[in-house]
Parts: sequence; structure tokens; C-alpha cells
Amino acid sequence: MSQERIWDYFQNEGVDSFGDALPRYEYLAQGIVASSPSGASVLNIGTGSGVLELALRHAGFSVSALDPSEAAIARLRDHGVDGRVGFAESLPFKDAVFDAVVASEVLEHLDPRQCELALAQIRRVLKPGGLFIGTVPFNERLSDSRTVCPNCGHLFHRWGHQQAFVRETLAKLLGGHFAAVAISTRSFVVWRGGVRRLAKSAVKWLLGRMGEPISSPHLCFECRAPVR
Repeated sequence: MSQERIWDYFQNEGVDSFGDALPRYEYLAQGIVASSPSGASVLNIGTGSGVLELALRHAGFSVSALDPSEAAIARLRDHGVDGRVGFAESLPFKDAVFDAVVASEVLEHLDPRQCELALAQIRRVLKPGGLFIGTVPFNERLSDSRTVCPNCGHLFHRWGHQQAFVRETLAKLLGGHFAAVAISTRSFVVWRGGVRRLAKSAVKWLLGRMGEPISSPHLCFECRAPVR
């Protein structure tokens, strides 16, 4: 299923839908800062609201971004990001040019064939030993978010997801392309606010570590491009 219209909407008119993603962006940025020297080259696949790219650029990284939405990429270019319009299955970058690549909430949008192509492309553009970091929803029931177009009757996932992952399937998929695969389960919460908000965040965080569906958990992964 083509998803360009879905993401062109959510990343432009519906960009506020990414408001809850800030803790996830912070987690990813912290992982890159901890693993990469300042000035390192980073590619983010799937721009979302663009917050991650701007945060990494502010932290001193050389940032590139890839997304099918021309409007989303144009906004990032205005902020000095090397934005390219395209798809993960055919990255418009040279071999071994990035110290790190991010794909957060991306792989679930690809069918199995597209996913294998995308991972091969990510490995290609990473420097030997480079970091691949990202997230996917954990053990998602795709049928729970299925809806129907009132005009044509087409059934589709409301976010365009085509795959669901558990730890074992994700480890096998990543292990076919990368080394040192590490996967954890967590929910992303806001650690700010009053006592009530903090207590609720703590409960959600704990349930996320346990993989409980009520906490909307994610699988977080880090792995490395093979050293040739």
C-alpha cells in the first residue's frame, strides 16, 4: 500500500500528532550523543516533526534527513539540514558516509521485502562500525488500528503499519545485516510535572519495561555496521 498521502498529511497539516513523541526523540538523541563524537554525521530516516534533526544539529552533529514528503524536507533545509526526498529502500547517499543512522517508527511501515532492502541500504551508507539506532512498536495488534476509507471502501491501518514485531523477530531481522544487536522494551514518558504526573509516568515506564500493552511499549534497538 502506498503511504505517501498518509505521511504527507501527518508531517504537515497533522504535525501536532507528533507532540507525544518528544520523550522518544530525547531518548534517541541521548543514545547518539553517548555513542558518537561531536561533529559526527547522522542520518534520520522519516522526519516526523523534525524535532530530532534540529536537536542533533544544535548538539553539533552534521545532520541529514530522508523523507517522502517534499514539504517536510523543505522545512528542514531551511534550518540547515541536508534534506533529501526519497525512500529507505533506495537511499540517495554514497557508501559509508554516516557515523549513525536513525530509523524510529519506520520499519513497521515497510513490508518484509521493503524492510530487507532498507536495512541493506542503511548498512551500505554506514561507516564500518557505525551505529544504527531506532524503535518499533512492540507486539502491536495490527487489526486494532484497521479502518476503512468511507469513499472507496479500502481497508488500511490508520498509521500505515504493515508489520508487527516482537523481540525475537526484530533480533533475527537486524542480525541478518548488523552486528552487536541490543534490544530493550520501554515506554516513553515525560518526567516533568507534579507528583501525580510523575507517579503516572513511573507506572507507565515500569509497565513498558514489562511489555504490557496498556503502556504502548516500544522495542528500542541499537546495532553496528559490520567492520569490513
